Amino acid sequence: MAACSRALAETHVPSAVQERCALLGYALPPLLVGESLLHALRFIEMVAKRPRCTMAGDTCHTVCIRPEDGVTHSFGGHERPADPDDPDDDDDINGPSVRVSHLGHGHALGHRVGIPTPMAGLHAVHICEVAAGYEHSLLLSRDGHVYSCGIGEFGRLGHGWDATSASEDTGHVRRHGRSECLERSQPCRIQWGFGHTAGQTVSTRQAHAKHWRHLPGHLYACWRQSRVTSKAHAPAILEAVVQVAAGGFQSGCLTSDGRVWTWGWGDSGSLGHGIKEHLASPTVIASLVDHGQRIIQMSAGSAHSLYVSEEGALFATGDRSAGKLGLGSMDADAPPEQLTPARVRFGRCD
Repeated sequence: MAACSRALAETHVPSAVQERCALLGYALPPLLVGESLLHALRFIEMVAKRPRCTMAGDTCHTVCIRPEDGVTHSFGGHERPADPDDPDDDDDINGPSVRVSHLGHGHALGHRVGIPTPMAGLHAVHICEVAAGYEHSLLLSRDGHVYSCGIGEFGRLGHGWDATSASEDTGHVRRHGRSECLERSQPCRIQWGFGHTAGQTVSTRQAHAKHWRHLPGHLYACWRQSRVTSKAHAPAILEAVVQVAAGGFQSGCLTSDGRVWTWGWGDSGSLGHGIKEHLASPTVIASLVDHGQRIIQMSAGSAHSLYVSEEGALFATGDRSAGKLGLGSMDADAPPEQLTPARVRFGRCD
């Protein structure tokens, strides 16, 4: 009787769990070592219940989704000194002198926008979440795609160092003479290619195998090892993106399997990859995966980032100044940056 019950459970429980995940709109994530299907389903339930951020603001602009029809609007602008090396910059007092590419209206320079104005190029795209950084914006569509616009210094737009998008209407695109300063004045979809796992020299498959195992029917991306850079390359993102976050000069997103992907300015360690390197493409934070941590929510500050796991643990990475990471030690001998996510211990000062 017991054997019959076990066989029945092995037959029906997996299919029931998969059906429940399908109803919620997400694929079941790869199981952690020793994890049950029901525990993995609980994580998907948490992902599905997470409230969406439909309005966001930073130093110089606001992005919001109008509740009546779901149309994404933005307003604001940022005055910057004219660039003498940029022929498009107009320093005439009567001319456009405000950076507005992060508003996504289709032009890089203009005047401040004082009323909510629809973003360009999103007529057939249903945006469900927004994030605002310093002179850049991130948008998440209902089907799990990420769009970005604004100034791309340090790679924060996520389109790669040498990205061109002749196949898409991206509005006014300028390079300022340097690929890392690619500027997009209209939301452009980030093309998820192969983002590398920064600083790793071992196979990413081997590194992740300690905590992940295959589940029948789950779709996995290809893996490859770069002989040129001796760095492992992570899988292309196939899972749906469920959250976007924008900080000062960095960006990030969270996928439905609990992994965190970051890109942009890396000097402060806010990207969490263990190195101080700027990244222009979404790159998975391997240390969280290696320690079996599924993340349910993330936030990005000016030079630091925070993550909450499904078990409620808080992790912080980036600039340690002013004690903003909550890691306790503020001694002069302490490193100025935390380069990988470290757990914040409440009620404790190390």
